[in-house]
Amino acid sequence: AQKNSVEGVTRLAFTVLRDGELSDLRMVRSSGSKILDEAASAAVTRAAPFHPFPKMIKQSSLDMQVAIVYELKR
Repeated sequence: AQKNSVEGVTRLAFTVLRDGELSDLRMVRSSGSKILDEAASAAVTRAAPFHPFPKMIKQSSLDMQVAIVYELKR
């Protein structure tokens, strides 16, 4: 992507379960580039599992949405 000067923003949504496991990863908005979209999904997948929730958080899961920005340094 960098060689071809591809930039974009991929928006992903996913759920983090109480034990830190990743669930239901999905794309909310494509960057328009398959390579960037796949890299964004892979980055979230590699980041899992997350830390388990602290005891003060009573929910069994948290829904998250992130924007992963690919921008060339100029």
